Amino acid sequence: MFAYFLDYPLHYSTYKIFVKKGKEFPFEKVDDLYGKIIGKNRGFNTGEEFDKATEEGRIRVEEATDAKANIRKLMAERIEALVGNYHETLLMLKQLGFSGQVIPLPLPIRKPRGAYLIISKSAKISNKAELINEMNNTLKNMYEDGTVERINSRYLQ
Repeated sequence: MFAYFLDYPLHYSTYKIFVKKGKEFPFEKVDDLYGKIIGKNRGFNTGEEFDKATEEGRIRVEEATDAKANIRKLMAERIEALVGNYHETLLMLKQLGFSGQVIPLPLPIRKPRGAYLIISKSAKISNKAELINEMNNTLKNMYEDGTVERINSRYLQ
């Protein structure tokens, strides 16, 4: 191993299905997307099950270069829903003036994944073990006292 991973993620990457308000549909599993036209950012990993359903033609995917393009397609009703990173999509909706007009369905499309800070083992840092311990404790406290949630919500309102 070439690096030390912190024990707590800096954030969780969560992908959800977004729809125009009033166009919600039940979503508990990928099967619930069968027959729908879904927008997706090119290169995004939406999960094995979603990819398989797309390859089999059960879900029609329209790829775009970014979240803003997918949001515009959704607003123009060229797609029925879009799959996107929860935080990125909410931020783009806010920037485009569509907050509240497009909403996420409750469940994520795949299990959220943590994004972790790493410190190279070859980094020339004095007291590296102490620094890593301190960073782990700080992140743990930030999750426990709600700081992480407050930081996230500040950018999404």
